[in-house]
Amino acid sequence: MLLNVVSGILTARFLGPEGKGELTALLLWPGLISAVGSLGLFEAITYFTGKETKGKIGSIFSNSILASVAQSILLIGIGYLILPRLMNKYDADAVHMSRALLIFIPINLLALYINSIFQGKLLIKYYNRTRLLVYLVYVIGIVLLSVTGRLSIYSCALVWILANLTTLSFEFIWIWRLGYIHWSVDLPLLYRMINYGVKAYIGNLSSILNIRLDQLILAIVVSPALFGFYVVAFTISGGASLVSGAVASIALPTVSSISSLENKLISFARFLRFDLWISVMVSLVLFLILPWFLPLLFGDAFIPSIPAARILVFAGVISGMNNVMSAGLKGCGMPLVSTLGEVITLIATLFFLSVLIPKYQIYGAALASFFSYSVGFICLCWLVRLNLGLKPSSFILPQQEDMLFMMSSFRRLRIINKNHIVR
Repeated sequence: MLLNVVSGILTARFLGPEGKGELTALLLWPGLISAVGSLGLFEAITYFTGKETKGKIGSIFSNSILASVAQSILLIGIGYLILPRLMNKYDADAVHMSRALLIFIPINLLALYINSIFQGKLLIKYYNRTRLLVYLVYVIGIVLLSVTGRLSIYSCALVWILANLTTLSFEFIWIWRLGYIHWSVDLPLLYRMINYGVKAYIGNLSSILNIRLDQLILAIVVSPALFGFYVVAFTISGGASLVSGAVASIALPTVSSISSLENKLISFARFLRFDLWISVMVSLVLFLILPWFLPLLFGDAFIPSIPAARILVFAGVISGMNNVMSAGLKGCGMPLVSTLGEVITLIATLFFLSVLIPKYQIYGAALASFFSYSVGFICLCWLVRLNLGLKPSSFILPQQEDMLFMMSSFRRLRIINKNHIVR
């Protein structure tokens, strides 16, 4: 998240609001097409990797490669046809560049599928290395471009592709060292993976659109400069959802690996409580410092981003809780329940965006996010209680066991560190 903010600061300062908006639009569409065409296989790979023995991981890896190749061929063709319409506010060079950037799709799909294997096996060292590396390489590339005076919209886009390709290369090295690479396509397992993924797919697609639909609409209907203001507001407010992203990534494989339903629910509720209260504290601090912190980082040209950013800070807390609840439901083997919650949130998102963007533009988009995430939160709370019997109070109000669990975790961590130092 911090590296993403750094790259956002550098590109915003060097490219200005209009250039920042155009760069985001170029990178936005290939990423969205990739996510839409994934068919929910990210969660399916994580879920089945967490449940299967080591001997089956090679089959999951092979199935992932087969799926990514088939998906990429189809998605690149679709993207090539529709991008001129999506980029109709930009010049011909930008449209040509957006088509060239479709190479991102196979790189992205395969990289995320491999990382889902790391996540499913709770190999968090490799999972975090992958997430870190792509942004680290991107930031280094942006710095080198700025120092050499070659930083432009298109050079930044090419560096982003290079960063993802570098990350994928290291992922192959790591998964080979773990002994998971061997060609053994398992069609029955692939069918089960697709079946699970499709059940979660509508929810995944709804989740992606809930987070990105505001940017997608703004990229089409407003000027690049105004879009650039909103992108910066969204970037700086991301600190509010930083905790939630980490918690959700661990919640799904952890809950899925627990055999007892009672223990699943205990773990699920604890994840939600931790996420809520840490996110609230982070958001309050961020809300208070935004008026001077945002111009300090991005420059005075982006002062119009502040009101939208302050709204998005608290929208991010609610969105993060929704993500953790969805991850916990999937870990309990209920992807369809999670999907229902995401679909209802998407309906609310479409309604509020259609009402608020025409009148308030970027500020309306921020308000629409807050209202729609709130609707989704209420809905998911009801679904969790209906299907799992968890009352909202059990995952909202802090409990004594949380402090005991944290103290126990710190003691274990201290013992592990001492043993590491001794060795």
